[in-house]
Amino acid sequence: MRAEIAASRESISRLNSVIRALDRTLDDAQVLPSAIRELGLAFDSRHLAMLSPSEGEGPWKLVHHRGLDEHALNALMSPQGQSILREVFGGMLSIVDNLERDLLLRLQPGALDWCRFLDVTGKGGEGDFLLLTLKSNRRPVGVLIMGFTDSRAWRNRHKECLSIIGFQLGLTLDNLQLFESIRSAWQDWQATVDSMRDMVIQVGSGGLVRRANRALVDFLGVRPEDVVGMGIADVLRRGWEVDDRYLDRILQGRLESFELEDRKGRSYRARETPYRTEEEGVAGTVYVIRDVTEEKALIRLEEEKRQLEELNRLKNRFMASVTHELKTPLNAVIGFSELLISGTYGEVNENQRKYLENIHISGKHLLSLINDILGYTKAQAGHLALQLEDIDTETLWPPLWTSCERRRRTEGSSCP
Repeated sequence: MRAEIAASRESISRLNSVIRALDRTLDDAQVLPSAIRELGLAFDSRHLAMLSPSEGEGPWKLVHHRGLDEHALNALMSPQGQSILREVFGGMLSIVDNLERDLLLRLQPGALDWCRFLDVTGKGGEGDFLLLTLKSNRRPVGVLIMGFTDSRAWRNRHKECLSIIGFQLGLTLDNLQLFESIRSAWQDWQATVDSMRDMVIQVGSGGLVRRANRALVDFLGVRPEDVVGMGIADVLRRGWEVDDRYLDRILQGRLESFELEDRKGRSYRARETPYRTEEEGVAGTVYVIRDVTEEKALIRLEEEKRQLEELNRLKNRFMASVTHELKTPLNAVIGFSELLISGTYGEVNENQRKYLENIHISGKHLLSLINDILGYTKAQAGHLALQLEDIDTETLWPPLWTSCERRRRTEGSSCP
């Protein structure tokens, strides 16, 4: 009886040492290393390795090891080692299903050539191996390999103790993997939101900030931890010029989109959207605030451009209308002056002829100016048509040559 009590105390002590090592928060990187170290000390195992299978046919992940040399690690992670791991893990599952709580499977030296393949003891395959399945909610999540330098006689209490430890390690490993996946997803989400130029604020139902991205923190000039827990009203007052009446309308959810202006005169547009969870329904509000100063300036420039284009169109239309209206009486003046000069309606004296010629010359000059204005308005409207005709270049040469000679004599420049 004393021997049984002593053995039970020994098993409880071993179990407690491992359980105490597992009694840590999930973000503590020493949870599994501490537990494996205590497990090795409790059972006098100097060579331990915890492995977790990947989904599908992916490689096994070495979660942690103790006392394995480079040869053993390379053997575990080699293609042959991966193949053996999958074969043994599958065999263990079928045995575990049959033995229910008996999660322990002992491999005799030489079984599946494990000892010779790994040789973790450094004795050429001698010693003993234990493979402990790690389960969480009856779902296998990994394997713990324990190597010993000698052969052991394992009793039921040892197996019972190792079964409990295997369950606790499996549960911890599963929780750690879930924690890591959640933390990785959170880091991905945070990195995505932090890369946004817009400011993003997640506010709980109580009006307090739960999360904020880097853009808001940099804008306010505070630390990230200072923003979390602030009231959304305090955040808006700290960053922008907001009066109380406008702020009340924002907080009451009356404005899905609203404008803000900071103390430097820059403009911002904010949108608020309620977010929901399955447990709480509407759990809070997400505010997305964007700097629209340049956008508004661009809109103003586009509007001014549109107005100027409209004014220019009206100006061209007015000039075309006026010039057309001027050409009608002007053609009459030029035409009648030509008739009078030609004597069609009777002879005119010299003074009359002189005045009529002045009227005719001035009218022709004015008509030329009006035609130039019409051509300009057509060019502005894109309706100017080119009139192509053949000319004799020799008729252009004497005037050009005379002009060039005159410039050479007066300015001393040479002619081409």
